[in-house]
Amino acid sequence: MKTKKYLTLIVLLIALITQAQVKLGGEIGPWLPISTFSPTGFLVNLKSRFGISDNVFLGANIGFVFNSGTTLIPASGTIEYYMAKKGFKPFLGVDAGYFLNTGGAAFMAPAAGFAIAVQNNIDISARVSMPVIFYTGGASISMPIAIGTMYKF
Repeated sequence: MKTKKYLTLIVLLIALITQAQVKLGGEIGPWLPISTFSPTGFLVNLKSRFGISDNVFLGANIGFVFNSGTTLIPASGTIEYYMAKKGFKPFLGVDAGYFLNTGGAAFMAPAAGFAIAVQNNIDISARVSMPVIFYTGGASISMPIAIGTMYKF
């Protein structure tokens, strides 16, 4: 637990020293099945982003997919490239991670979306991704569609 606190402190100090953008936020939306054995449900996702340039952000996500009787918990790292710096900002990205409570089923997800600045430090966004979920004996594809908000520090 102390390691996480120190890591968080180090990231925040680097952000302050380099004046990099740090964003925190969340998103919600349906998690739709595309293939057989694909999970379906409702996604609640918490996300963080750290700007390594004006257009490129690294981040982490922890989500909860509520479906009939179970809750899946996807955790991932992400990279996003924004094609604009102001106003309407379309982006492309990729997530890689695993489901914490399924014995570690891994996934890789290309993503696309956009963000719109509604104030200097608040964006609203829409995002769609296509996680390919790898598990023993095969793979499945889903399509979460999410809307959310991000707060810039």
